[in-house]
Amino acid sequence: MIFSKKIGKIKTIQLKNFDSTPLSEDDFSFLLSCVKKEHSDGVYTAALIALVESDNTSLDVLIDQFESMMGQAQMLAIPMLACTDYVMCYSFLLKRLKKTDSLDEVAMISLALTSTHYLIVPLLVHELISDNSVYLKRLGYILKQIGFKRVMPYLILHPQIPFETFFRDLFGDDKIDLIKQKT
Repeated sequence: MIFSKKIGKIKTIQLKNFDSTPLSEDDFSFLLSCVKKEHSDGVYTAALIALVESDNTSLDVLIDQFESMMGQAQMLAIPMLACTDYVMCYSFLLKRLKKTDSLDEVAMISLALTSTHYLIVPLLVHELISDNSVYLKRLGYILKQIGFKRVMPYLILHPQIPFETFFRDLFGDDKIDLIKQKT
């Protein structure tokens, strides 16, 4: 199927998202074939948008099939997953962040998580329960990029600052002491 026909079929499938029609098995198969085989970024992007704009079932399918997608399609999918309101997407991205050896993937996930609209800080703090020093550094980088002003409202809710030593190392004693004075 030539490029314009593929895009046309993807757009036809995508129209189902606008009238809340569930995607059929054939729709899923076609969209997944678009991200599992060598195509242009335009085809990858259109297929991923059709999947991400659908329901949570489509997102579950995308997450389940992520490993079998082409590398470029995976990189394009990461920021799209970080634009959803579905917690499983964020859990998935954190699992990828924890296990990947690809510095490009780490950078893409980090950038996507630092700029998401989703209330990610509680998930990041929960993930600090880890003995994996590489993962902790990655989480620290993300929290630092999110910034103290966006992390503080979460920390101030607790009677005791969780992982206080970690946050002192990350933001400095003065800022953590400021939180303690407010509680």
